[in-house]
Amino acid sequence: MGEDIPESIYLLVFLLCLSAFFSASESAITAMRRSKLLSLAESFPKRKKALDWLIKDIHRPLAITLISNNLVNIAASSLATSVTVAFFGDKGIFLAIVAMTVLIVVFGEILPKSIAIVHADRMVLLASPLLRALSIPLSPVVWGLVGMVRAIGKAF
Repeated sequence: MGEDIPESIYLLVFLLCLSAFFSASESAITAMRRSKLLSLAESFPKRKKALDWLIKDIHRPLAITLISNNLVNIAASSLATSVTVAFFGDKGIFLAIVAMTVLIVVFGEILPKSIAIVHADRMVLLASPLLRALSIPLSPVVWGLVGMVRAIGKAF
């Protein structure tokens, strides 16, 4: 494990960046009004297809951001645990929990969401094609979760 530590740390930083991206995407999407999304689709023809996909059913892009964010946060926490256990033994578990909680909350949630709300237009333009591309491999999971949410939502 010792020789793998630098690669693990690079991967951990990458996973935290992905967490920030998905959190920012979620906030930007929810901050945008439908009329603003339609206006962006007209103003940016190269992004029109992705923005139209976003406008058509907002639940799917949001589900993709949430599923993806949870996957990368779990992967990052697992990786951090394996690294800290290699250095500190069983005490590494507690250290990983504390460190990853702080890192994910600050750099994977609060900071990116705060920035995305201020720059929602740019974030939606950046995120929509990437989320649309992710919708293909994640479609079975999204389909099931969106269906379940809609069914539960009808009860209320």
